[in-house]
Amino acid sequence: MVVPNNLPPQLTTFIGREQEIADVRRLLASSRLLTLMGAGGSGKTRLSQKVATELAAGKEHADGIWFIDLAPLTDEELVPQMIASAVGVREEAGRPLVDTLIEHLRHRKVLLLLDNCEHLLEVCGVLLEKLLKACPHLHVLATSREALGIDGEMAWRVPSLSVPDPQKPVNPQDLSKYDSVRLFTERAFYSRMAFTITSANARAVAQLCYRLDGIPLAIELAAARVKVLSVEQIVDRLDERFRLLTGGSPTALPRQQTLQALMDWSYDLLKEEEKRLLRGLSVFVGSFALEAVQAICGTGVDEYEIINLLSHLVDKSLVLVEDQGQAARYRLLETIRQYAWDKLKESDEIDALRERHRDWYLTLGERAQTGLVGEEQRWWLEYLEMEHDNLRAALEWSVRNDHDPESALRLSGAVWRFWDMRGYITEGRRWLNEGLQAAREAHGSLDSGVWAKALSAAGNLAFEQADYDRAIEFHRQALELRKQAGDKRGTAGSLGNLGVALRHKGEYAEATRLYNESLAIFRELDNTQGISTMLNSLGFVAQCQEDYGRAEELYNEALALAQELGDKHGETIMLNNLGEVAQCQGHYEQAEEFYNQALALSHEIGDKVSIADITTNLGCLANSRGDSEAAIRLYRAGLQVCEELGHKMGIADCMEGIATAWAGKDKKRALRLFGAAEMLRKRTESPYAPYRDEDYRQAVARAKEGLTGREADNAWALGRTMTLEQALNWAKEDPALNTISVYLQTSPQHTNGVEKEIKPRQLDVLRLVATGMTDAEVAERLNIGVRTVQSHLQSVFRTLNVNSRSAATRYAIEHGLVTNGEASDEAS
Repeated sequence: MVVPNNLPPQLTTFIGREQEIADVRRLLASSRLLTLMGAGGSGKTRLSQKVATELAAGKEHADGIWFIDLAPLTDEELVPQMIASAVGVREEAGRPLVDTLIEHLRHRKVLLLLDNCEHLLEVCGVLLEKLLKACPHLHVLATSREALGIDGEMAWRVPSLSVPDPQKPVNPQDLSKYDSVRLFTERAFYSRMAFTITSANARAVAQLCYRLDGIPLAIELAAARVKVLSVEQIVDRLDERFRLLTGGSPTALPRQQTLQALMDWSYDLLKEEEKRLLRGLSVFVGSFALEAVQAICGTGVDEYEIINLLSHLVDKSLVLVEDQGQAARYRLLETIRQYAWDKLKESDEIDALRERHRDWYLTLGERAQTGLVGEEQRWWLEYLEMEHDNLRAALEWSVRNDHDPESALRLSGAVWRFWDMRGYITEGRRWLNEGLQAAREAHGSLDSGVWAKALSAAGNLAFEQADYDRAIEFHRQALELRKQAGDKRGTAGSLGNLGVALRHKGEYAEATRLYNESLAIFRELDNTQGISTMLNSLGFVAQCQEDYGRAEELYNEALALAQELGDKHGETIMLNNLGEVAQCQGHYEQAEEFYNQALALSHEIGDKVSIADITTNLGCLANSRGDSEAAIRLYRAGLQVCEELGHKMGIADCMEGIATAWAGKDKKRALRLFGAAEMLRKRTESPYAPYRDEDYRQAVARAKEGLTGREADNAWALGRTMTLEQALNWAKEDPALNTISVYLQTSPQHTNGVEKEIKPRQLDVLRLVATGMTDAEVAERLNIGVRTVQSHLQSVFRTLNVNSRSAATRYAIEHGLVTNGEASDEAS
């Protein structure tokens, strides 16, 4: 038996939301007024109707479930009449309609479904409060952008539909577990019956649902475009989503027919000061803190007024609150941010807001500089991670829009340790190179200290990717500037940095001289951090020269100073080095203890470079113990991190470690990987540390045992011809990934039509990327959005079956799309 109701029939199926349905039913059972809140298009109405439909089959509301849509209503005095009409009450002459309603509902078990209350909050609140007080069996399920604000109300925010992470591997079969994908798939099928998710379009579907924030209306409007566009084409146009996502049902309310109209509806309901703050918040990218809002958007406004306005936007479901430890953070859904950003661009506020944004994050970065090497290191790493998108926005504004390279170099020079420890090395190098180039082109006077700090940071990050010649060049330039300026602290740092780069090119005597010169200055300045770093560097030279007693002594002294400072990154390095010394002397249990201590610390602070190095060392230790299976497992774990970081020296170490583990079992495979690692070392000029030379020679000899000279030479030579991607895939032993060779080994005259599969605009993007342009530069050159560039690149990667810019660049070179001269070293 179904209770009396006027619930509108649904022409499309309801997708997912099983947990939300259960939550709403549970809350409604314990509260007589439940308000479902959410941004426009979040699915409040459909969810409330689904719950009501299920309740109609029960006995809780035996006297009726009545749906009242207030969206078309503009006269607030008509609200009681709308409710009366729905429940079948007629107005009586000379008697207030509210009294008649109360009399009708007083003893009835009724559920009122009051939809779209946001523009009539006050009248709805007053009326419902009267009805609920007088009618003990009445329940109300309301939907609104914000709560009604009356006693007894329980407000529940409707979440967006679950979305996949497009950065992770996408399996078409796995996508069906996400409600957003299920909704898109079904609605797309209505538009074009041939539509289905395939391995070719799965990543694009994941990107679409993610970038539309799981907003049901936006996803349905996007699905309607499948009639004339592929999913990839829709994703390419999401930077223009307000022009793209139109064409909703003609029977729907006007604001539900386009995404633009939906946002206009919400925006127009705001007060002017709320509109101004919402526009201002669009300068933030990702999440942001209250202090930043006050500093950037709150000029001339009382602190608590900003808090109140921010609260109003949260109440109206336009700003999300995220719990991040002791302090709340805030975020705009990307669709709302893009709308607010368009409004900001129409105003005269944008330049001032972006400049204040840049200045705030520059100050933050410079505050973090000292914290990244002290007791607060972990806190600063986590905080900068949360603010990373805003740091990027500040850098972009400084370098590309405001032509303020000094601010860009100050910020880059301040946060390079964060980029280093968290594995954003390639990105950090790009920002530093752009800032340095912009500064040179500006021909303006730039503080020598800013120059030197940026050059030093660029050198350190170049070193991490085994780009030793460039690192040496940067450090020598920084050293010269600091000597000229009489900067003793900076001079000592540059001497040490230069020594590290030279040491990795095998120039131990010169490195030792530079270390000692640096150490003397740090001792003169009583700089504990610098002393610890130089003692560690001298210890490494002693280790390479097999003076293990001296190395251990120096490492322990450096470790004690790092612990005194609370420098956990420094502790990690010293413990790892002590593990290497113990391993070199055959003290395997002691080595494992040191490595595990170091690994725990590196995980604690999220130091990805150290995680890669230590995991690799644990693999080496497993090889030394004869446990080849454990060695391969550890080396592959290290290889994954090194690949992510672009840590070429670490990649070579991991390849050799895996080859060593294979040496007794799969000899030809081992020799092939040894050959690939050799070529990688030659390209990066990364020599073997002498203390590992003998182990390496023994492993190669073991792999050659039982093979003829020709067999061994052929396997080695084959490895030397492999691309980095091929070698990585070989080391991972995943044949499915090894198809790139089909493209790389095919002549330009016999490409099997691969170029024809790349669309013209994608080919334009590929050619510009191959010249070393960043995504933003490509976007500017082609007059398209950055996200569109990234989407084109993903399509190119799928077509060529590659997973990096360098592999795509190599294809472009080898098939004559660009020449070697046109392609930059960094891109290729």
